Formats: sequence, structure tokens, C-alpha cells
Amino acid sequence: MRTKTMIALAALLCGLLIVGGGVWAMTSTNYAINWNVIGGGGEPASSDNYNIRSTIGQPAAETSSSTNYQLGSGYWHEIAPLAENTPPVVSNVVASQGLGTGTVDISYDVTDADQATATISFEYWDGSTWQDCITTTGDGSVSIGAGKEGTWDAKTDFDGQYLADCKIKVIANDGQASNNIGEAESTTVFALDTRDPTGYGCSTPANDATDVSVNPTLTALAASDDSPPISYWFILAEDAVFTQGIQESGWQQDDNTWLPPTALNYEDDYWWKVKARDAYGNEGDYSAAFKFTTSPAGPGIAWIFPSTSEVFLGPTPANSRPYLDAAVSLPTGTEPAQLSGVYWLDEATGEWRYFVPAFGGGTLTSLEPGQAYLMAVSGSCSWNLPCGEGAALPTGNVWNFPCTSDVFLGPAPANTRPYLDAAVTLPTGTEPEQLSGVYWLDEATGEWQYFVPAFGGGTLTSLEPGQAYLMAVSGPCGWPMS
Repeated sequence: MRTKTMIALAALLCGLLIVGGGVWAMTSTNYAINWNVIGGGGEPASSDNYNIRSTIGQPAAETSSSTNYQLGSGYWHEIAPLAENTPPVVSNVVASQGLGTGTVDISYDVTDADQATATISFEYWDGSTWQDCITTTGDGSVSIGAGKEGTWDAKTDFDGQYLADCKIKVIANDGQASNNIGEAESTTVFALDTRDPTGYGCSTPANDATDVSVNPTLTALAASDDSPPISYWFILAEDAVFTQGIQESGWQQDDNTWLPPTALNYEDDYWWKVKARDAYGNEGDYSAAFKFTTSPAGPGIAWIFPSTSEVFLGPTPANSRPYLDAAVSLPTGTEPAQLSGVYWLDEATGEWRYFVPAFGGGTLTSLEPGQAYLMAVSGSCSWNLPCGEGAALPTGNVWNFPCTSDVFLGPAPANTRPYLDAAVTLPTGTEPEQLSGVYWLDEATGEWQYFVPAFGGGTLTSLEPGQAYLMAVSGPCGWPMS
């Protein structure tokens, strides 16, 4: 009997060892068989109908855990639940494309209750789905805080596109096992444009045009684009590969015409092309080049000088000395024998430059459109100039005189003395005190008429359109005319 009792106790003890040494792993409606380990510890085990606490030895006292399990070893104690991670919070996302660039600027705030940094990435809305922003700055590991910034190079990742309602999403990942993602979209949509202008090209002069003026106005076809204003860049060359005699306009906003600043050669070939860009800096390639040929010099125009005086002014269209349409290099080879000299006031220095045919030249090397000249002749003659007749330059009602000389010519639009659009009666009542006198050659009589403000008048009673005058001043001044 005693032997049977010992066997029963041993069996009971083994059962307790099996039940008491582990944690739960399998369950049914009424029973639970726990995950078992052979360890010196204890843990409550239970089912719907039974509870047991068991401890066999106490070599250690701690809690071991993994993602899905916890084991309490050693003396009985309560196991605190693992704290749940708080995800980062992204807010105040603002994004827009910078003018003149293909870059989108991004700003945002990011907070996190548990972490000091987060890994930042950006996405853009392509009109149907969210796409990763690849070429970026300000992404990767970023410290938590407000006013964070980044950029996306949309021109590189999304070239040739236009979106009227683009959005940016900022995504923050704090690197924890769960609840690790926070994100937010930009608060407003913005236009995204990475598409170059289209439809532009050369228009006039037409390709292979001939007899083109040596002062041509180049006109481009208007570009089409969603992001005005559109700017145009013209280039002109003396060869088809654009290496010789280059003239360029630079960017001209909202202006698809250009007049090259330097007059072209007569009877010569030229090539030109144009490109365009929009407000966001999307720049198209140069258009196909057009070629044209300038006109021959032709008979030119004549400056005619009667024999009634030896000093004349030019140009004066009213007196058969028309405006120039292009610069004329001196000597022309057509100077009349009666031409003693040509004089031009350099108002930057206050010095008179001269061209004297008898000496073969001088300090004046060319005649320029918009300037006025003093011409000395010894008798009646005509001077044929190898250029076309130009139109009168802009009119105005103020003549300005610097202090670099006491004698000036007017009108001379290049020097802020515009042409008159109507006769002006003298005196005007607005004469500056520095104005000493106004002189005009009456070519019918060969006499100079004058107006001297200090004397209250003179033989000159009005200023007329198309005429040129000699002006004497004692210092810098402006003369407004009604």
C-alpha cells in the first residue's frame, strides 16, 4: 500500500511539472495547453474551468518577450503590457513651383511624441495616382520640428508635363515596428509646368528671302504655352552653323520681334533662328534656321546742298537731306568735290569730331541714323549716300542739353532732342535761362535767322517740323515745348 501511495504522488508531481512550467499556446472551449518551457520559473495557467499557479525552483526572476510572446520566469510577479508606439504627425504642408525654375519648393512641420528623428520622403499627384519624388533635397533622416524644407526637381522627374492641380504629400517614418507612419498632403493645389513652349519659329523675313533691308526686323511666330509671359531669344549669323558675325537679342519678354543693333552688309547672306521660354524657365530648343539675302546698295539717297550758304545741317528732310536708314561708313567714295567737312558733336566728351575729305578722313568714321551733323560746303553740290531713306524717329516736346558743349544741334533724337510733330511759336514762355540762342538757316536766302531769349525774340518766330536748328546754351538744361 505504501508503495502504491508513493507512485501516485510521483505521478501527481510530474503532472504539476508539465502544467506549471510554461505559458499558453493551444486552447479549446474548456481547456488550455500552454506554450511550455523547462525553466526555473512560474506563471498562472488557466482555462474556463481551472486555474493553477506553479513554481518549481527560483533561479531567475524576469520577463522575456518577443513580438508575439511573453514569458515570466522566477518569482511571481505581474507583467506590464508593452507601450504602444505613437506615429509621427505631419502638418502644414505647403508646396509650389518657383518662377523661372523646374523646382517645387516644399515646407512642412513634423512632430513625434516618442522619437527625435523621422525618415522623410515626398510624393506627387500625377493626376491619377501618387508617385515617388526621386530627385529631391531635404528628405531622409530629419529632426523633429517645425519649418522643415525640401525641394523636388520636377523638371528631371516629370519633364514635358503640365498639371493645373498638382499636390505634394510628405511622409514621415519613425522606424518603429508598428504605428510608424505619418503623412499629410499640401493644403492647396498648384500649377506644375515642366513643358516647353511650342509653336514658335521663324516667320519674317521668309526663308530664302531676297532684297531684305540691311536693317531688318526679325519676327517670330508666337509661342503657345500655359505659363505666360513668353520670352524670345533671336540669334543672327553670317554662316549656317552660327559661328561668324553673331548678333543676339537676349531674352525679350512678350516681344517676338527684334531689330539687330548693327546694320548688315549689302548683298550678303544671313541665317537666323529663335527660341522661347515660359515663366517657369521651360526653354525650348532653337527653331529651324531661315536664310535671307540683303539688298544691293542701289542708287542710295542724296543730301543736297544749295549754294546759298557754306554751312548746312543734316539730316533735314524739309531741305532735301533725308534721314538715314542705316549707318554709313566714311569715306563713302561718293563725296562731292565741294564738301569741305562734316562735323558731329560727341556729347559724352563735349568734343566735335570731324571728317575732312581733303585730308582723307578724320575722327568721324561714320554717319549714324538719329544723329544730326554740321556740313560745310564750298558751293552747290549733292552727296550720294549708300543707304536707304529712313523714317522720322519719335517725336516729343522736350529738348535736353548737357553741359559738355555750348553748341548743339536739334532735333537729334539719339541725343534726347526729338522731332517736332507740330510748329512751335517763339517765344514759348518755357525757355530755360541757360538758352542763349536758336539759329536756323533760310536756304532760300542763304541767311541765318535767330531767336535770342535775352532780347525777347529775333528774326526766327517759330520752330518747324522737318527743320534742324543750331542751339547755343550756357549750361545743362531742358526746354519743354507746348
